[in-house]
Amino acid sequence: HEKRIRPTKGGNRTYETRSGPADRSSLETDGLDQPNKPTSDAFIYSAPAATPHDTDPKPSTLEHTPESVFYVLNAQCLSPKATSTARWKVPYISEHLLNNKNTFVPFLGITETWLKGYINDAQIKIENYCTYRSDRDLKKNGGSLLYVHSSYIVSSSRSFGDQYCNSVAVHIDDLNCISAAVYRPPDCPYTSFRNTLDNLQTFIDDMQKENPDIYISGDFNLPNLNWNTMTIDSSLGKAGREAAESLLEFMSRNFLSQIIDQPTRGQNTLDLVLTNRVQYICETKSENTCLSDHNLVSVILAYDARRNENYGHCMKEIKDFSFFNLNLQKADLDGINDDLMKVDWNQLSELCKPDEDGSLLAELIRLTVLQVCYIHAPVKEAPKVDKRPKVSRSRRILHRKRKKLKGRLNCMKHSNCTPESIVKLENELALLAFEIQTSISNELREREVKAVESMKKNPKYFFSYAKRFSKLKSNIGPLRNKDTGQLHYNPQQMADMLQKQYSSVFSDPNNPEKRNTMPHTVHSSDNISTIDFDEKDIIGAKKKKVPTATLR
Repeated sequence: HEKRIRPTKGGNRTYETRSGPADRSSLETDGLDQPNKPTSDAFIYSAPAATPHDTDPKPSTLEHTPESVFYVLNAQCLSPKATSTARWKVPYISEHLLNNKNTFVPFLGITETWLKGYINDAQIKIENYCTYRSDRDLKKNGGSLLYVHSSYIVSSSRSFGDQYCNSVAVHIDDLNCISAAVYRPPDCPYTSFRNTLDNLQTFIDDMQKENPDIYISGDFNLPNLNWNTMTIDSSLGKAGREAAESLLEFMSRNFLSQIIDQPTRGQNTLDLVLTNRVQYICETKSENTCLSDHNLVSVILAYDARRNENYGHCMKEIKDFSFFNLNLQKADLDGINDDLMKVDWNQLSELCKPDEDGSLLAELIRLTVLQVCYIHAPVKEAPKVDKRPKVSRSRRILHRKRKKLKGRLNCMKHSNCTPESIVKLENELALLAFEIQTSISNELREREVKAVESMKKNPKYFFSYAKRFSKLKSNIGPLRNKDTGQLHYNPQQMADMLQKQYSSVFSDPNNPEKRNTMPHTVHSSDNISTIDFDEKDIIGAKKKKVPTATLR
């Protein structure tokens, strides 16, 4: 368990918020109940006072793991005003979706919030969640909103909105995950949607962590885009075709796939989920809801999102007294062999009697060998931590310049400055963003070239470089129980389900009532008939014309 730092948000209209690395304080675990490290005087292990047969432990009960799922919803108004007929929706979402005991929701994307700038975040606050939003102030309706669980650290966020489209995106540092909510109205011109996608692309390119998980959801209002064939219907019109082409181009650039294959409003699939981690998706659902005439889209994740160790590569736990803690490659093998020859194994056997299954003797032998290895093998050193910054100095300078220019731009927008000076600063910001993107591309290209060049001389460097882009899990599950319809994450429960499934498809060969699965199989005869032929027969067969083949 870790103590989390709750993320904060600068203001309702903040376009981008970045925070530095947060300090974490982890809880120390109790010491392991292991024998002390032996000395060179005694390397014969003394039997412990309590043996496995002395205690009768009770079977541990398996704790139910809630499903990890995120939702996509077109709410059609979340206004908390006293005169609004939709003020019941936020409490309903809190009780039935976000704070449900049977599920854990890392984030929720909502479109068509119909919120305005004068509505504070506190008015739509939900317990255990932080809000990130983009409102449409210049026109009615519209808007996007993200609820992110407060146990996560949101390192950066960005919102974009005009009189048509709205988008809000966050980067969850704990999961190295980008989550975004996008709303595109049906009458949206091409330029507005193009600017929205460009804003999301800039946010993705500015990420300092490599290869993040991406989940972009929302209402795109592209009903005539066939996701099975990835073709665009001509009935969309010019603006719709251009928007669909831009979306497909954006997906291709970021290796995204659209995973919703069910209608979300009537017979149309309007609410979409784009991700580059299809292997992390267990299943998707589109169900009717009282919140809107759009369906509630739920995406069930194939891992427990509550635990941070599910992501990335986990190091194997090293106990205080185990073989994993020893560097056996530098051990004195002759010394280990000499000490093992001095051990009175018969005396160890007498200490373990009575021992019906031999488990006590096996454990005593293991501990004796481990004590000997501790005498003649050094302990592994802690891995060295590279304290050098991962971002180059030139790029850090560009980031600082951009931060200062953004502060100046926000001040100028709130003061009576001329439009020419504001446009000039915006152009400088655009050039800085291009320089940062170019710097990142050049750095990635240099790493790739270095890895390819060292393929023959240093293969380990090449494989370690390639392994950074591989985040596939080897875990099995989660598995759904056919009887209860419940997802199970616990390894013991999944093993029982697999064992039950495998045993159901095999039959006992000794059962006299077993079913014959090949009743129409013709068995060959054991009698071999003799065929007489000579050289003339072979020559005659070669001269005959065979319609389907040629004899050679």
